[in-house]
Amino acid sequence: MVIDKTQIKKRPLVKQIFSELLYGIRFFTIDQVIGIFYNFPVPLDNYTKRPVVLVPGMFGKTFTFYRLRKKLMKEGYPVYTVSLGLQLGDVIQKSEKVSKYLEDNNINDCYILGHSSGGIISFLLLASGNKRVRRLIAFGSPFFGSYLAYLFPYIKQALQVKPGSIFLNKLKSHYNLINNATSVYSKFDQITIPTRKSRLYKSDDIFFPEIGHLNPIMSSTGVKFIQNLLNYYDLHE
Repeated sequence: MVIDKTQIKKRPLVKQIFSELLYGIRFFTIDQVIGIFYNFPVPLDNYTKRPVVLVPGMFGKTFTFYRLRKKLMKEGYPVYTVSLGLQLGDVIQKSEKVSKYLEDNNINDCYILGHSSGGIISFLLLASGNKRVRRLIAFGSPFFGSYLAYLFPYIKQALQVKPGSIFLNKLKSHYNLINNATSVYSKFDQITIPTRKSRLYKSDDIFFPEIGHLNPIMSSTGVKFIQNLLNYYDLHE
């Protein structure tokens, strides 16, 4: 699949680096504090497009999706955010929570946008045969692991996404069997190391033309990129 990148105005490299640094500070401060006490409400029924479900990654909180959620809801998407606590535990159990969330809120034919290990958590839904998901779009998800995970030897989720882990070796047997999962990888990702490990290596892998792990979901460029991507799937699927 070819996404017309000319629709995305790529920012100068200095701005990309600066915004990634700012988003990183916000991610580990403001988003963490607000995320402890607040989750976005479930949307009402007066929306015209397919549901969008946002799943955060390790250490992630739903408030990180504030700008993305606001923009997508203005476009007519009912946007759901799944709060998964500290996001340090077993990804299999986290996936079961996402599955229950979809069931409890009667969400069907949805797009799931999974960030970082949130993409792995969401992929497990597809691997288990969940039929409620129209398409998974995973951003910077370590499908083949990340060397950064070695820095967190006592965190269950990090152990699962180490390169060559037993968990990933089992999961990757599903990569070529599932057709409704798309990986988005950035020009350089400082969290999923090396960046190529966030690819599913399928024909519909999508390149995000800026650097960073948070820019694809938090920056104005990233949000526009996602809007265009969902519009593409609305028209072609």
